[in-house]
Amino acid sequence: MKRKLIAVLVANLFAGTGAAYAQSTGLKWTGEVTAGLRYSSVKANDDSKFREYRDISDGTDLINAFDLRAQDDRRRFSIFFENLGSDDKYFDFRGTEYGNWKFRLYDSEFRHRFGSGPGALTPFSGVGSSVLTGTFPNLNPGTWNRFDDSLKRRDTGGFAEWSGFSPWYIRFDGNEVKREGIKVIAGSLGTSPGNGSIDLPAPVDWRTYNASGEAGYQASNKHFAVVGSYSKFENDNLFLNWSNPFFAPGQPALRDTSVLPAENEMWKIAANGNWRGLPFGSSIAGRFTYSKLTNDVQVLPTMLTGVAAPNQFQSTASSVPFFHGEVKTTTASVSLNSSPMRALDTRVYYNYREKQNDSTQITFNPTAASGLQCGGGVCSTELFSYSKHQAGMEAYYRLNPENRLGAGYEYEATDRERTDFPKTTDNKYFAEWRNSTFDTVDGRLKYQYLQRRSTVNGVFDPANPIDAFVRRFDYMNLDQHMVRMNLGANPAPLVDLGLDVYLKFNDYQDVPLGRNRDRRYEYYLSAGYGDPSKFRALLFADIEFVQYESTHRVQGTPGVGGSDPNAPPAPAAPAISTTYTWGADNKDRSWQTGLAVDWQALPKLTVKSSFVYAETRGTADFAAQPGTILAAPGLVGIGNFDNTRRIALNVRGVYQADKNWKFTGGYAFEQYRYNDVGYQGFQYTIPAGTAPTFTSTSYYTGQLAFQPYTAHIFYLYGTYRF
Repeated sequence: MKRKLIAVLVANLFAGTGAAYAQSTGLKWTGEVTAGLRYSSVKANDDSKFREYRDISDGTDLINAFDLRAQDDRRRFSIFFENLGSDDKYFDFRGTEYGNWKFRLYDSEFRHRFGSGPGALTPFSGVGSSVLTGTFPNLNPGTWNRFDDSLKRRDTGGFAEWSGFSPWYIRFDGNEVKREGIKVIAGSLGTSPGNGSIDLPAPVDWRTYNASGEAGYQASNKHFAVVGSYSKFENDNLFLNWSNPFFAPGQPALRDTSVLPAENEMWKIAANGNWRGLPFGSSIAGRFTYSKLTNDVQVLPTMLTGVAAPNQFQSTASSVPFFHGEVKTTTASVSLNSSPMRALDTRVYYNYREKQNDSTQITFNPTAASGLQCGGGVCSTELFSYSKHQAGMEAYYRLNPENRLGAGYEYEATDRERTDFPKTTDNKYFAEWRNSTFDTVDGRLKYQYLQRRSTVNGVFDPANPIDAFVRRFDYMNLDQHMVRMNLGANPAPLVDLGLDVYLKFNDYQDVPLGRNRDRRYEYYLSAGYGDPSKFRALLFADIEFVQYESTHRVQGTPGVGGSDPNAPPAPAAPAISTTYTWGADNKDRSWQTGLAVDWQALPKLTVKSSFVYAETRGTADFAAQPGTILAAPGLVGIGNFDNTRRIALNVRGVYQADKNWKFTGGYAFEQYRYNDVGYQGFQYTIPAGTAPTFTSTSYYTGQLAFQPYTAHIFYLYGTYRF
């Protein structure tokens, strides 16, 4: 079939679109059409992990893709789509007239799977709605309901830009992101972790609308723009009502309430620009943004409790019936890059960020008899606001064409409305050396030191005195050392070698209870050999080690022992201590190696293959304070926290029959193994009285519990290029 005839046929499929327009104006046509079959054999209790982000069934699927392009000296159009008829389809339509306009329309879809088949069960009826009902106890999963535990996401949108009155231009963007399906959330049975928990298949029917307009000036040495944007989030289900087996085990009509994501909207304005070609080889860039996020939510007036017989709803005694959320964010930044000397490059910058929370301050003052008080008193919301100033400078000096040295300093100060760390100051220094002295070797070595110091307030709560000693590591005093090295070498023709090293050491200062230190080691090695037009092989290996060390204290019977981690255990051995200090040493290790080979077996046949082996292994070791019965023989560690292994093999042949036709066929093998202490010996129900000691039976859906799979995939498809 001639190229012109194919172009006309394809254009007729898209009559009224840019393709028809292109065909009628004498543009040059190119493109390709791909079609084929894929057969998969998957062995798994639940194939959701195998299909997590891809729509591949256990059986036969269609492979399809279409790419059409038309252009001349002034205009260019393209239409592309793939995977029509599947959950992960994609469509893209673009057009450009150089110097005047351009546009894009797109639709991108995929489904994220968490569980299906036997892996997603629930004792509730009404999954997909905002009301879940069930009669409890129900300890036989064989009588439960199966549901599709997945989320479908669809992003549809586009943009249009007009620059016909250059150097000025205007641009409009818009899209809708829609999510539909099920998201499993946790429900609390009772008022403490010891009461047990339940998985709740919550409905998802979310839509986010985004729109923005931009007007700007684009010249050869400067650019300025102002952008205004609006975003709105909508949720068709603001509350989830569900039968609570703790408060109302035999009363399906007496339902608890969980609050789902609230609708909100955000306005934002931004201005940015840059100016190049200034004195001393300088360029300056700046940006300013201001946004306001708001929402209005009904405050629950009552909550289901178990303080009376029969169980009933008690008043939350909220200070207001509705919550108004209002968060304002302001950012500003400026950066000056200069070359005051031929061998010297400098950069000076400043960044500012402020988040102001002007939302409703709510207090809840229920009666003591309601069972809804916080630690026996009033409950109050906390409004988090902060401001951050960041300034820095850096310079790079080229000693000679082969050696370049750099150094820099950054200062950051943060004020936040947070009880334990209201103020934080960071001082960061770095030095870097880049070297290319040898023709066959080039490298980079960088060292960075970070010192973080915070105003530390030990929070004393009479109801929970241990908080006075807890230091959370996100803003705790810290000394950090980081080293990064990159080496590349070509010791012989057709040979490439690479080595990347990344080391980071965090030492937290003055931590009575919390994380004491962590370590990270990453190594990446690669070796390549061969001529890509004949035979080429690439071998790589990646190894990563992460270690966290921390100190904790169990605060048992009130009035027995103390909260200070240095206090002796109580009661002391040989009695079983209920208050004592213990330590944890968590280690995460992962390694991955792979081999890829491309071989031009025949003038028209190319063989491409790859093999990847990846494994992760996590452990947790514990040590109890001397003087406790747990210190000897010691606490039992965890050896699977979490452990995974993945093997992937892909071998395919590409046969170029002629300048138009190409055929591809191949085989892929995948195997995934998963072993985690959290799912070891998984049960859909944990009866009351089992460890941990629950006072009520817990119910789970099986999400993520059945991940291992083995898959064999065969595929064959042809591509016609015109």
